[in-house]
Order: sequence, then C-alpha cells, then structure tokens
Amino acid sequence: LISDPPTDTMDKVEMETIDKGQRDLAKADEARFSLTPLQVLKTKVFYMAWMGFFNITLTSGILQNYSKTFGLTFINDDHYYAKIGVVSNIFNGLCRICWGILYDRLGFRGCYLILGSIVTIITAVLPFLPYIEADSLEAKVAFGLCMSILYTAFPGIYAIIAPAINDAFGPKHYQANFGLLFTQTLAYSGVIMILTKIPVLYEFLGYPGMFIIAAVIGVLGIGTVSFLPKKLDSDTYVNKFS
Repeated sequence: LISDPPTDTMDKVEMETIDKGQRDLAKADEARFSLTPLQVLKTKVFYMAWMGFFNITLTSGILQNYSKTFGLTFINDDHYYAKIGVVSNIFNGLCRICWGILYDRLGFRGCYLILGSIVTIITAVLPFLPYIEADSLEAKVAFGLCMSILYTAFPGIYAIIAPAINDAFGPKHYQANFGLLFTQTLAYSGVIMILTKIPVLYEFLGYPGMFIIAAVIGVLGIGTVSFLPKKLDSDTYVNKFS
C-alpha cells in the first residue's frame, strides 16, 4: 500500500513554495525603477490620476453630506433611510474585492472608465428623482437603487488608485507618492465650500445644481483618465529621470 505523505512535510513544502514566491516578487519590485515625489510631480500621469481621484471624492463627499437631506425633499421616511444606509454599507464593504479583481484584469484606465461612468451617470440622474411622485414606491426604489449603485462604485477608487500609483511610479517612494494624491482634498474642500457656504450661489444651484456640477467634473475626469496608457509602468521613466 502507498501511504499519503506526512501532513507536516506537505505543509513545509507549501510554505517553502510561498516563501520563494514572495522573495521573487520582492526582487522584482527592487529591480523596478522608482520615482521620487519631486519626479512624480513632473509627470502627466500623476495629474491625470489626480483629476480622476478628485472627481470621485467630490461626488462621494456631496452624497455623504447631502444625500439624506436631498432625499427628504421627496421621501419623508426615516426608517427607509436607515435601511438604505445598511444596504449601502454592505455594498461598500463587498465591492472593494471586486474592484481589486477588476484592476488585475483591466488596469487603472479600464477600471476607472467603468467606475467614473457609473458615478457620473447616476449623479446626473439624481436631479430628476424629485419629479417622481413623493413618498411613492417608485421614488423609494429609484432613490435606493441610485444610492446602492453609487456606494458600490465609490470605494472602488481606493482599490484601484493605490496599485495604480505603485505601478506608475514604483514601490520605493510609494507612501509619499500616494500621499501626494490627497492634495485633491484642498480642491474638494474649496469646491464644497463655494457650493454650500455662499448663500446666493447655494440658493441658485440647490441640490440639482450641485449634482450637475459634480457630473460635469465627472465627465472631465473620465476624459482625462482616458488619455492614460492602458498599462502603467514606472520603467517607462528610466530614460527621463535616470
């Protein structure tokens, strides 16, 4: 009779295989060219990625702050919003895995064009929801569907932008280079303040105006990211910065 190999031996072989794979990946990362933060600021890719990131975070910020008050203009049901919040959080958590898998297949540009299109289209649809009969089943379904789709898309930007920065600019200064992207919070805060804290402008725009502006910025983000290369690779900068 042929007996099975001891379990501890199999585990040891498996661990050695995993360790070898990790070492090979580490060596491959070390061999890649990496850009410093100052060099990153001299590339077009950074500003294209920045614009795409800004688009999603702006729309996300507007919805996080004003989705319920906007919804209350045509749906007056606190229990309904509590349920929408639970469902949105579930989608928020699960979708990150899916976006990560998509990144491996499509890269940043492909994923962003899907994500940005979803966010832009749904944001442009929101101003039309109050025209549905108030407190009707149709209004609740439409609003709930829009929120669920948006909160499936919003977290995706973090799942795809982080590896994109690593691929585009290399691993050595990754933390600093990734941090540069968050300068967009200054622009985001400025736009939100202009839209909501200037009384005359806020009264003129209202919720529909804010959503339309966010959708227009979304179109700009999609257009900008569409010019990125299909595959981001820091080695393309070897001749420029070495």
